[in-house]
Amino acid sequence: MTKEDIAFCKALIIHAAEHILPIFENQEREINLKNGISQFRNVNGTVTALIRPELAKRFPSVAWSEDEFNTSKQHNNKKKEYWVCDTIDGGIHFMQGFSPWCITLALVNQGETTFSIVYEPVRKELFHAIKNGGAFLNDASIVVGNKNNFNEAIIGSSHPNNLAEDIETTEKCMMTLKLLSKKVFAFRLMGPASLQLAYVAAGRLDGYIEHGDDIYDWLAGALIVTEAGGLVNSINGNKFSFGSLGIIASCSNIQAKLLLCH
Repeated sequence: MTKEDIAFCKALIIHAAEHILPIFENQEREINLKNGISQFRNVNGTVTALIRPELAKRFPSVAWSEDEFNTSKQHNNKKKEYWVCDTIDGGIHFMQGFSPWCITLALVNQGETTFSIVYEPVRKELFHAIKNGGAFLNDASIVVGNKNNFNEAIIGSSHPNNLAEDIETTEKCMMTLKLLSKKVFAFRLMGPASLQLAYVAAGRLDGYIEHGDDIYDWLAGALIVTEAGGLVNSINGNKFSFGSLGIIASCSNIQAKLLLCH
């Protein structure tokens, strides 16, 4: 990725976000889930139509992953280079008219994320990272926090989108929160995983922990954490990669303690 390529991608994501901001701010709230999901899919399709063709023109050899909503296929890692885009991470927030939500983009090459963007349109904050090139917030370099005392830590997390359908993961999440409540200062469930990971990279959160297997939710933010000097593991403490179950990310001072809270 050249500087020009990076600038192009950032401008493209910002443009897509600005296009749907009026929908976020002015849409009527749906009173039933079925209509709400239909409305989300329409907006999701709009963002995809704004981003995908432009990336294809600029990077014709880079594929586009169709597996955003199919977690089993996400882990069947392709060898070729491809884009992973979450057009609205935090879709429930978006449809209900409250923040945060974001748009994410990650470039994956032979199983490794090499470039990523997390853009939060309401605050106009764009996080990005380049493998071995650092992490940035609105082009200013960022680093993870350096908190030493776990009992002073503020930890982020997320639960499954559909609590009733994914009971096992929901129960694991609740158990983790129960453990955390006895050991840290505070925890927050703020919705979009990618943005919470970016907040870890910027030192706003001291760590992030989530169960599940939706790796597309984590790729963009995980690179930003790593490039900001943080550590990222699977929920079991293994290297974070395709096939990982869950994610734990934090600064090096508290990662070992956070790994014990699942």
